[in-house]
Amino acid sequence: MTIDHSQTSPTDIVDHVLSLSKTSNAMVILDESYEAEVRFANNTTTTNGQRRDRHVTVIAFEERADGTAVGISSKSGVDGLEELVRAAERECRESGIAEDASPLIAGSNNDDCVDDIATTDLSVLSNILDALPDAFAQAIAEDEVLAGFAKHSVTTSFF
Repeated sequence: MTIDHSQTSPTDIVDHVLSLSKTSNAMVILDESYEAEVRFANNTTTTNGQRRDRHVTVIAFEERADGTAVGISSKSGVDGLEELVRAAERECRESGIAEDASPLIAGSNNDDCVDDIATTDLSVLSNILDALPDAFAQAIAEDEVLAGFAKHSVTTSFF
């Protein structure tokens, strides 16, 4: 099944990844991140822009007689999700017992999950962008050089 993950909601991606697992003992963490940034050097703006990233982590675990084994696989983006799941499952099968394993909280489910995602854009840096031309002019008048970087980022995590 082919899915256009760029237009798919985070909860749908989490559900899809869980459906790919060959074990019932799997978890998914999806981080949806947005970033706005402005860079300047030599008294001029060099770049500004916005970025979006999805980062997926799959955790597979297996209860054994002597404890719990865990495998973790993680990647940026949402291409190759089945390979990501298989890597976590393989690591789990091949790993020893996790010394720090503890029981999961019982009774949690996906029914209350929403797809509300905090975002950002260049408007949050407008005060900086608006002030830079005057700051550059003053720096040039005083024979100084301004350089810097401003960034605003937000991440929403789905588990």
